[in-house]
Amino acid sequence: MQSSKIYITRDLIKLLWNIFTSNACLLHCHARSTISPVVFRSVFQRTIRWRCMPPNCCVDLQRIQRVPSRQDLPRICWISSIGLRQALHCPHAPLNLGLQRTWGKLRVFDLVPYPMSLQSVQLQIVGASRVPFAVKGGGHTANPGFSSTPGVHISMSRFSEVTYNATAQTAIIGSGLVWDDVYAVLDPLDVTVVGGRFSGVGVAGYSLGGGYSWKSNTLGLTVDNIAGYELVLPNGTLTTVTAITNPDLFFGLKGGLNNFGIVTRFTFKTYPQTQIWGGLITYTVPTMAAVNKAVADFSATVTDPKAQIFSAYNGVAGVPVVAQMLFYDAPVLPPGIFDEFLSIPFVTKGRRNTIPFVNRAPVPDQYHYWFKFWSARLAPLGGLAVSYNIEPFLPSAVPANDPATAFPGSRTAGVALCPTNFFFLWLPSTSDDIFHDAMHQSISQIKALATAQGVLGSSKYTNYAMYDTPLSDIYGQNVPRLQSIKKAVDPQNVMGLAGGFKF
Repeated sequence: MQSSKIYITRDLIKLLWNIFTSNACLLHCHARSTISPVVFRSVFQRTIRWRCMPPNCCVDLQRIQRVPSRQDLPRICWISSIGLRQALHCPHAPLNLGLQRTWGKLRVFDLVPYPMSLQSVQLQIVGASRVPFAVKGGGHTANPGFSSTPGVHISMSRFSEVTYNATAQTAIIGSGLVWDDVYAVLDPLDVTVVGGRFSGVGVAGYSLGGGYSWKSNTLGLTVDNIAGYELVLPNGTLTTVTAITNPDLFFGLKGGLNNFGIVTRFTFKTYPQTQIWGGLITYTVPTMAAVNKAVADFSATVTDPKAQIFSAYNGVAGVPVVAQMLFYDAPVLPPGIFDEFLSIPFVTKGRRNTIPFVNRAPVPDQYHYWFKFWSARLAPLGGLAVSYNIEPFLPSAVPANDPATAFPGSRTAGVALCPTNFFFLWLPSTSDDIFHDAMHQSISQIKALATAQGVLGSSKYTNYAMYDTPLSDIYGQNVPRLQSIKKAVDPQNVMGLAGGFKF
């Protein structure tokens, strides 16, 4: 893939001067050749100092009385404003290595944000230069280009605040965290938020995409439990978005992903949290029929909102297993909730796409047939894993009387919107087309089952939807309103330079 280039223009130099002299940010670039310190004199005949860092040390500032040309750009490693010393670190620091492990080779720029910048300057730079970029919170999305890019990469890792307000019963949570970090702070306080269910999931993408939680049956989706956002608009303006300050933008952020700017902090409602009962059980082929029946019976009969299951039909190297997660939101499990699962002999305790279902998933044994088919078919072609996940929820998980949100496209009283997650993992990349086609075929097969059984829903879950999913399949009747909000807050389409579902 060709690297994007930022062209040095008079306007960009002015912008950089204003940014650096206000101590606003630090810009980090990956070195592509031997680094030489570069300093240029601005159009105002004032000096901006560019601090450069070779792989082995930090060097003293030097000055060159010229404006850097386009050819200088790949050699620049660090740019900082005068006096901004505390944020400097060497290219081999843990943060930088972590980004490389996550995304492989980062091209051109890696903008490492610091809380003082609030991302305003990064958006101004990419907006002025029209270079592609991506914003990475937890980086959990499997869709190419959604939080990775060949251009400017904005990491939110320094936005790591978790501040609990017992009086307001809220928690301010930074957008660079994963849910593991959030719960580690809130658990000792015996409070929680309506957040992610699994380790490693980022706060930002999950919360901006809708958010199904272990607590959704009692408290709704994550977007129903966010009271406010701190947002950097595409023009660089920092604003606080609530239902009162900007109801349209508040609506759009509740499921509208990264279309409206960069969220730096969320204000979540908090709730008391006791200990819970739950865990993971793994089943193998001889017990599959019994597991299918237990999943179907739970979906059809259990109405206790504290009880949830997550049934992951996994094929690893063509061998099928079921990873069955059981959750009850109390320390003591009432009789009759999970008895059927617990009576089945078990082995152990302890690319993504989706189909929306209403009220329940298709009959699991038919669902299981296609899971086994694709697991066996794809293993010889480089398939490492195939996973079909069944996630039954009650109608209360998406309450019809809540204020409207971008996702889901509609809320209907008495209707449960149950997402399913289809995940294919493979190597090598030359097999991409084969597996994409297999994913689409698999989706068509399960949709046919859901349609025949009258359980096909209307809104695909944003965070599970494959990258080529039409907007109408996710947002339904909300698409025109979301496009109007996008046009109002981002007339220059700066956020269109980032990946993701675009309005």
